[in-house]
Parts: sequence; structure tokens; C-alpha cells
Amino acid sequence: MTRPRVAHQTAFTLVELIIVIAILGILAALVAPRYLKASADSKAHAAATSVIAVQTKINEYNAINGEFPATIDPNWFAGKSLPSNPYDPDMASPIKVDDTAGEDATHPRIKFIRSDGTFWYNPQNGRFRALVSKQSTNTETLAVYNKANSSNLTGFTQTAD
Repeated sequence: MTRPRVAHQTAFTLVELIIVIAILGILAALVAPRYLKASADSKAHAAATSVIAVQTKINEYNAINGEFPATIDPNWFAGKSLPSNPYDPDMASPIKVDDTAGEDATHPRIKFIRSDGTFWYNPQNGRFRALVSKQSTNTETLAVYNKANSSNLTGFTQTAD
């Protein structure tokens, strides 16, 4: 009596699995930094867009009334609310009005989000800025702040104002 032949099952060897895992790891190492940079750039672009929208309304108010508004009116915007700041989507305390900054202050002294504001506004000169998440160093925080408040949305370079 002859025995029926059993088909041999093939499987991946340990070496083949290690090679596939190594290739996937290399691909992930190449793609992850690009994804993180794209994510950071999109946050900065969204913040810059919000700053431009609010700054435009401030300038319109100034053109009509001959002075800068004491506060930012959410009714100026669609949905009766301020544009969001992607660095603080909850916006528990949306705007820190800093009227002690003086007419020459175009940027806040502290550039990261605290409990007293997601945005910074100087009513003496009409400057409006988005505050950002605190980074690991002050230099990194300043770089993110500059990107988020750039009026050059294509190049993300620091403006001279």
C-alpha cells in the first residue's frame, strides 16, 4: 500500500522575516521625519493664516474708525468666533490683550501659550500674533513662533516688522 503524498507547506524563514523587518524599518526611518516636518509646517501655515485673517480685520477697523480696536470682536468672523490657533485648539483663553506693551512692541515678550492667552494683541499699534506650544529650547520656540507668525506663507521667513 502506498502512502498518499502530502504537499509540503512552505513558510518564511527567520532570515527572510528579519530582512523584511529591516527593510520596513529603513523605510519608516526615511518617511517619519518628512511626515513630522509636513505636520509642523501645516500647523505653522494654519496659524499664519489665522493671524492674517485677524490682522486684516484689525486693519479694516482702523481704516474705518481711525484707531485700533481695544479688543478683537469674534462677531467679525464667520461662525462668530475667532479663527483657531492650531497650537491650542481648545482656546480656553483666546487673546491676551497687552496694552502695557507700548506702541513699539510688535511681538510679545513670551512667545508660547500660557493660561492667559492663545493669541497676543497690542491695541496701541494693532499687532496681532499667534502664540505657540513651548518647545524644548527657547531657540526652537522662537523658530516655531516666527514660522507661525510669518506673513510670507510660501517661504515661512521672518518678517521685518
